[in-house]
Amino acid sequence: MGSGEPIIGLHGWLDNSATFALLGPQLNGQLTALDLRGHGHSEHVNGPYNIWDSLIDVLAVIEQIDEPVHLLGHSMGAGIATLFAGCFPDRVRSLNLIEGFGPWVEPELSPRDELRRAARAAQKPRGRPRPFASIDQAAQIRSSKGVTPVTAQAIRPVVERALTRSEAGYVWRSDPWLRVPSTLKMTESQVQSCLDSIHCPVKIALGNEGMLNQSSMFQGRLSQVPQAQVKTFVGDHHLHLYPEAAESIGQWFNEGLA
Repeated sequence: MGSGEPIIGLHGWLDNSATFALLGPQLNGQLTALDLRGHGHSEHVNGPYNIWDSLIDVLAVIEQIDEPVHLLGHSMGAGIATLFAGCFPDRVRSLNLIEGFGPWVEPELSPRDELRRAARAAQKPRGRPRPFASIDQAAQIRSSKGVTPVTAQAIRPVVERALTRSEAGYVWRSDPWLRVPSTLKMTESQVQSCLDSIHCPVKIALGNEGMLNQSSMFQGRLSQVPQAQVKTFVGDHHLHLYPEAAESIGQWFNEGLA
């Protein structure tokens, strides 16, 4: 939290609001970092998750604030922020994104294939979460088993918020349904329809070892939003979890924050 204009922080898949523990204090604004549906301390849906559902929650928060906001998003959160800025351009002062610009699409799968995959995955039993002896052990597992590499030290604040204590040890709080594929993903043309309506300033921070540097999908989206600025920093997909990168990203984002 801080003074200045409101900022809404949206984290990545299987992360939580603690993802902005280092970056948040660097920003010239009043940050409200959310635990998105099924993540962190939020309630579980106990059913399929679709990225567009989070627009309902973001809109509800912004209506409570009752003024336009700056959006801060990482990965999945950057995807949600992008869609929101396209759907509600009058509610967004700026987009400040990390390793993301719109949601991920799967052009190699037809809607039929996506529906079949999701239905089959939903039938698989979801057992009890594996207990960990300590937060450090969970952080080590997360650092090596995540979608992208990240050090245990960097991811520890996120892991700590993602755990709850049980008689057997520490277990994940997150809804197991988050690991079930979405019923459908948006098509690229649907994403582009949102990009066409984004008129606010856009800054996108990438890691030199992140996921988007070589992405043709990312480059194509950039061509639709001519005001978007891109800057590459040293780091992986979770680069904002490292002190030096968090400070540098914060300084860059602050150029557009009151």
